[in-house]
Amino acid sequence: PLFAVPVKMRLLALVPAALLTCLFFLDQNISVRVVNQPTHRLKKGPAYHLDMLALSVCTMLSSLCGLPWMCAATVQSLNHVKALATYSAPLEPTKQSPVGQAEVATPNADVGRKSQAAGGEQIVSVVENRLSGLLIHSMLAGSVLFLPLLRKIPMAVISGLFLYLGRNMMSGNEFLRRIRMLFVDPTLYPEDSPMRKVRPRTVNLFTALQIACLGMLWALKVNPKTSLFFPSVIGTLMVIRSQIASRIFPQSALEVLDSDVAAEVDAPEDADAEYEAYA
Repeated sequence: PLFAVPVKMRLLALVPAALLTCLFFLDQNISVRVVNQPTHRLKKGPAYHLDMLALSVCTMLSSLCGLPWMCAATVQSLNHVKALATYSAPLEPTKQSPVGQAEVATPNADVGRKSQAAGGEQIVSVVENRLSGLLIHSMLAGSVLFLPLLRKIPMAVISGLFLYLGRNMMSGNEFLRRIRMLFVDPTLYPEDSPMRKVRPRTVNLFTALQIACLGMLWALKVNPKTSLFFPSVIGTLMVIRSQIASRIFPQSALEVLDSDVAAEVDAPEDADAEYEAYA
C-alpha cells in the first residue's frame, strides 16, 4: 500500500526523487538534442515538450506500479538514426565537391559540406519511420521469453557490445577531435578545425576545462558513496558553462568551441581576426 510508508520516510524520499528528476530531464534533453542535430538531416521537426510529457507520464505510471523507470538511450538512439541513414561517399580533405555532384538543398547543407571537407561521411537522408522502433522494442519485450538462454551469455560479451556501440558514437565528437589536435602538427590542422579560427592556447585551455569536468563526473560516479549526487553534479556543468567559462573565454571563442548542437554557427569575424592577429 502506498500510504503504509511512514510520513517521515516519504519526505526523505523527496531528496533522491529530485535528483532522479534532474537526471531524467537532462538525459532526455541531451539525447533528443543530439539525435536532432543538423548533420542528421531529419525532416520531421522535434517535439521536445511532447517527448518530456510522455516520459513524465510513463515514469509516474511505472512508479505507481513498481515497474522499472524508462529513460533516454543516447547511444542506441544514435545508432538507430545512423542505421537508417543514407551516406554519400567521403571526399578527400584537399578536394572540392565536383560541379555535377547531387546535393540536398537544405538549410544545413553547409554543415554537411564541412563534414565532407574533413574527409568524413555525410548523411544525405534518413528513412524516418515508426515501424523500426516498434519492431526493436517488440523484440526487446520478447527477449523475456529467452532469459534462460540469455543468462548463458558472458558479461564480457555484453560489455564488449556496449563498448563497440559507444566507440562507434565517438566518431565526429568535437571534444575528442580537439584532444587529438593536441598531438598534431599545426600545419596539418583540417580546414574546419577550431585551431584555425581561435588561438590554439584558448582551444587547449577550453579542452582542459572539459577534461577536468569529465574527470570530476567519473570520480563521483564510480564512488558508491557519492554516486547518488551524480545528477546534481551534471546540473552544475550548466553553471560552469554559463558563469565560469563565459568569464574565462571570449564569447567569440565560445561560439566556435561550444556552439549549439541544434544550430551550427560559423566562426564570427572577430574570432577569425583574433587568430589572424595571433598568427
